[in-house]
Amino acid sequence: MSNKCVVFSFNYPPRIGGESLVTYKLLKNSEISFDVISSTYTKGLNSDLKSRDGIRVYNSTASATWPFFAVRQFRKLKTDYDCMMSRSMPVISHIPALIVKFLHPKMKWIASISDPIYNTPYRKSKSFKARFLAKIEDSIEKKVYKKADRLIFTNKYMMQYILQGKYEKYRLKAEIIGFGYDSSVVPRKNGEIDELIMQAHEMRHAKIIAHVGAMYGDRNADIFVEGYKRYIAEIKKDEPPIEVLFLGASKKNLMEEIEKTQLAKYFHTISTVPYEESLYCMGRVDGLFLIDVEFEHINPSIFLPSKVYDYVYARKPIAVFGREEGPVPDLLAGTGYSRFEYTIEGVKKCLLQFSGSVPEPVYQDITEYSVSVSSKTLDRIIRELTVN
Repeated sequence: MSNKCVVFSFNYPPRIGGESLVTYKLLKNSEISFDVISSTYTKGLNSDLKSRDGIRVYNSTASATWPFFAVRQFRKLKTDYDCMMSRSMPVISHIPALIVKFLHPKMKWIASISDPIYNTPYRKSKSFKARFLAKIEDSIEKKVYKKADRLIFTNKYMMQYILQGKYEKYRLKAEIIGFGYDSSVVPRKNGEIDELIMQAHEMRHAKIIAHVGAMYGDRNADIFVEGYKRYIAEIKKDEPPIEVLFLGASKKNLMEEIEKTQLAKYFHTISTVPYEESLYCMGRVDGLFLIDVEFEHINPSIFLPSKVYDYVYARKPIAVFGREEGPVPDLLAGTGYSRFEYTIEGVKKCLLQFSGSVPEPVYQDITEYSVSVSSKTLDRIIRELTVN
């Protein structure tokens, strides 16, 4: 039987972002036919990423009213779907699935939960509006746990954190589907990155390492800056210091902190670039580092950035600032990566290691990091749910 699934995903190409790319790669490498109902409202870069036969996309410029557009589009298509899937973030993606489940209670529903909602560590505002919106989102998320036939999480730590207490009973219908690199996406040349690396290598004889993507969580740029100061103080005067590139970093205070010092010439920032150009950057620099998402009251870490898979595919030395336990160290366990505490001393040690003879990464077989593995898991879940 040929399966067909409708996907409610507020974020999907041509608009590009983390959730958009994750969903795109997962569906593109699946054997299932999908109709994707999404929105182009989200601010961001447009992409010319190619899809495949068997995926049709219907989108709207709507924002708050998008769930109603999605339900109307679903009814307009008049297709006998085997199942549906909803992707969050944002939580708004689950609303049309909740409505369709009410209208068609026998339709199987797979809900992807990429971030916690009701117990999210990101929620800090105490304003009336923030608390009101939080109650709405919490109510939606809790209904999703109850009504969906399968709950998908990116890693076991996230699943255990979200489905605890009175929600632990829903672990019986939970599945883990990670992310993955997509070898069919071809890195695209970026002139600004080429010029930067050429100047570092040929003119200053310096190595350059990069952090690609946004920085989240309880992170302050001043820790990295202070660590860099200690590193500079320890290297030989005639040794070219490591240079650092932040590509797509969202921390507004990053360069502000750097510019307060005499170190600005060693740091570079490039704003958001298309996904294919970020892959190009990963393949050109001398090493990659990740500042893992941490919150003081959550241990082990629960977040798994999708870019970690692309880091592996770049086959470069990887350094991670973060805790010993969590999805990132689990994922990278067989790669020969280096882990450091995100402290001033930890940053210094990391930079000194990159300055010296960096251990060669272990990338003998990286097929387990491919998105095709995740897509096969999704296909299995859909077929299990829809077998009659």
